[in-house]
Amino acid sequence: TLEIPYKLAPDQVESDGHVSALPMGPDGTGLTILVVEDNPMNQKLALQVLKRFGCTADVAENGQLALEKLQQHDYDLVLMDIQM
Repeated sequence: TLEIPYKLAPDQVESDGHVSALPMGPDGTGLTILVVEDNPMNQKLALQVLKRFGCTADVAENGQLALEKLQQHDYDLVLMDIQM
């Protein structure tokens, strides 16, 4: 389990005090995420969940491919297995 303390941006808190459920990138659109995962079933699951949250996601099957993708594109977040 990993906890990351963070502050909410003012535009993420609605007037009634609820927090917007959709993660947003710096430009106000959905986050662009790189998922580094070697298991095909986990890849499909991660992409499906991220899509439901309005995120755009790419998959890299290993660390080397992840580094290549990072050189070609800017990502807001990288999700990677600790053993990668």
